[in-house]
Amino acid sequence: MNRYLTFLGLIGAAISLQSPVQSHHAFSSEFDINKPIRLQGVITRMEWVNPHSWLHMTATLEDGSTEDWMLEGGTPNTLLRQGINASNFVAWN
Repeated sequence: MNRYLTFLGLIGAAISLQSPVQSHHAFSSEFDINKPIRLQGVITRMEWVNPHSWLHMTATLEDGSTEDWMLEGGTPNTLLRQGINASNFVAWN
């Protein structure tokens, strides 16, 4: 019985001493900051969803062709605090 209580005590201590693990993907692991691109086109849709907002656009390329892009943004709350909201966008589908 003592071994059982000791085992339960150790398990309880291990659980209570654990801190939550928090991680997020780093910008530098997904993108090269030294190779920026410039897109110009028409915004077709904006999704205000958590955890990241999404801007959909049809970009016009240098050769005149078009290409659909999905651009990941910050949380809706972060965008709102920066002054970006639905009234900033003209084209909506």
